[in-house]
Amino acid sequence: MADLAITPVIGMIYGYYPDHTSAVNYIVSGPMLVLVAASLITPLLTRRFNKKTVFIAAAVIFSIGAIFGAAADDPLYICFTRTLVGIGEGVINAVGIAYIADLYENAQDRNKITGFYNAAQSLMGMILSYAAGMLAANGIGMEVYKLYWLSIPMLILVILFLPSVKPNTQVAAAKEEKKAKEAIGWRYWYMSAIFFIANILLGATILYYLSSYIFENNLGDSSFAGLSTAVKSVVGILIGIVYGVIAKKLGRWTSTVSYAIAGITLLLLIWFPGQATALVIGTICGLTYKVLMSYNYGHGFSIVPASRADDVSSITTAVYGLGCYEEGMLLRPSDLIFANEVIGYLETLVKGFPVDQDTLAEDLIDEVGPGGTYLMEEHTMEHLYSFWTPDKLAPRKLGEGVSLEQDLAEAALAIIEKGPRHPLSPGKQQAIDALMEKVRARSKK
Repeated sequence: MADLAITPVIGMIYGYYPDHTSAVNYIVSGPMLVLVAASLITPLLTRRFNKKTVFIAAAVIFSIGAIFGAAADDPLYICFTRTLVGIGEGVINAVGIAYIADLYENAQDRNKITGFYNAAQSLMGMILSYAAGMLAANGIGMEVYKLYWLSIPMLILVILFLPSVKPNTQVAAAKEEKKAKEAIGWRYWYMSAIFFIANILLGATILYYLSSYIFENNLGDSSFAGLSTAVKSVVGILIGIVYGVIAKKLGRWTSTVSYAIAGITLLLLIWFPGQATALVIGTICGLTYKVLMSYNYGHGFSIVPASRADDVSSITTAVYGLGCYEEGMLLRPSDLIFANEVIGYLETLVKGFPVDQDTLAEDLIDEVGPGGTYLMEEHTMEHLYSFWTPDKLAPRKLGEGVSLEQDLAEAALAIIEKGPRHPLSPGKQQAIDALMEKVRARSKK
């Protein structure tokens, strides 16, 4: 959730470094890939060192990378600091969930505390995102990094109050021997695979696509998009608080019900666009993501041997991070522009082509004859662009002009700089047209 502080200024970062698209892509999505690697090596650290020591070290690494993230106006430097953020996030998440398994043996208690843990993350994410959005609205882009000074008092609280969990070498040796005989099991891997897919689809929907959905369907401006996000965040916090009750009532059906609700709400968003849909259905869809995240963390401990608890917390964190990384890669502005042009070409093919006397041009073929050229014929000029005109996919000569990647990046930057456009609804357009007709009629008199 710490990355929500820079989410509102992602577009501005692309604007700051238009010639370093690859670096900006890493700044946006790279930390999640680093989080995957960091979370997977965390069990190796917790078996040799005190969990509190590992947590504090990760918090220090995160704080350094976050606070000094934009101390130098250099994209490569920011890539380095974002790597530190990814390391810190990966270890902190894995150890934080492992703490729940160590301190709470009862499954219901684990579910309840896991819900509280995710609720706290959502609360801080909402605060950071709102504050960053205010700074971005005032054109103060990279100043969002100052919000990360909040990590200092959090680090102090961790040092003062986080309980110590020392590794017992004899217990650790016994666990290692036991682990060789105890597999994690197919149920956990199946659950993680489904969560990976859901993390991409639902995470992308509730974090990014919901705002685009509002703009594209002319449901409101950025204020309404902010309202929908705020409603989803507040209710998400409440869901985290009561997750223990939900898990107790639904049991192993928690994920099945959540996936079913997610699928239905996504279809409703597509079929019935509207402000009520965006607020109510969009919020419900977002809540399934919160429930599934708590479920996969909490339920994982119940379906694997106790000796693999630390491994499960790390793997679940890695699955979450990899899903977020893939989600970010799916949402790169330049890739969306490329996909939009490809889709436009495919739509032209699907619609088919008119076949009539004019398009067949049999008379022209007879007139030009074999060996002739059609380039200077009037018929050719009239129909040259009637099929489909490529923009970014136009043929390029090697070494001439800008590359396709740079062209896409510049197009994305132009869209970002202009901001969202809010076209008039059909009803308003008709009212304006009717008014203009009345004015024309009066002017003729």
